[in-house]
Amino acid sequence: MEYEAELFAGMPPARTLPGSFTNINQQWYLTIKITNGTANFSDAQATIHYEASDGIADPSVLRIGKDDGGANWLDIGGTGTASPAGSITSNTFTSFSDFVLANITGGPLPVTLQNFSGIAINQSVQLNWQVANEFNFSQFVVERSMDGANYTTTGITKASGAATYTLIDAQLPATAYVFYRLKMVDKDGRFNYSNVIRVSLASILNNRIITIAPNPFVNTLIIQYKSIIGQNMQIQLLDVLGKVVKSNRYSLLEGNNQLQFYAGDLPKGTYLLKMTTNTSIVTEKIIKN
Repeated sequence: MEYEAELFAGMPPARTLPGSFTNINQQWYLTIKITNGTANFSDAQATIHYEASDGIADPSVLRIGKDDGGANWLDIGGTGTASPAGSITSNTFTSFSDFVLANITGGPLPVTLQNFSGIAINQSVQLNWQVANEFNFSQFVVERSMDGANYTTTGITKASGAATYTLIDAQLPATAYVFYRLKMVDKDGRFNYSNVIRVSLASILNNRIITIAPNPFVNTLIIQYKSIIGQNMQIQLLDVLGKVVKSNRYSLLEGNNQLQFYAGDLPKGTYLLKMTTNTSIVTEKIIKN
């Protein structure tokens, strides 16, 4: 009998958890199938090896999950051998499918990640995430990678119970994409990783403002903007309190664009010019005379 096992990086397919599970590994999962000799198969056990990066702090609450061929995960048992690295062997099962590491009740991290996203803004990346159920929780470690495999820490945000968090990564490498993940750490030292997100830096590398003039201005701003693709842009003028006092939309062509933004009816003062496309946000301080 011959078997084939394939490791997939990223979140496993969304399925209903059994009552005994609190969460499952969001970094990778396995698919195992029989390639030859199906008629001779009756039952089997699976052994999965895990590493320190998988965040196993308490192997006694570790289990193996297996899908039922449909929309549900099944608890097929097992107990981890050690922490932070070790292995776990399941109970007997009678069919092959997807397999994943899971925690049973009593072993989850005391936080639930609801979403995690990033966008290029000016010459940096703004990372945003929302969480729930922050209890006995310590911090979020933001990790960045150029290849999606090797990560380094780019920032640490202490848990505050705020539910919504933001971190600006201003030390960007000269590459087309960067990858980010959150390492979520509780006060007991246990941790788990979020899903990996990829942020395009093309807008930073290629889209750029050539000029904004005159500044100070009286009636009309002339904005020279180079776009790498045809796209839409929203330009807003915000007052010192952050209120939008003027807004226009423009259709950009690939290449150089000249945009006229009229604001002669506004009072004199200092404003923030905000230019937003699908991939970037650029801001510039403007003075109205």
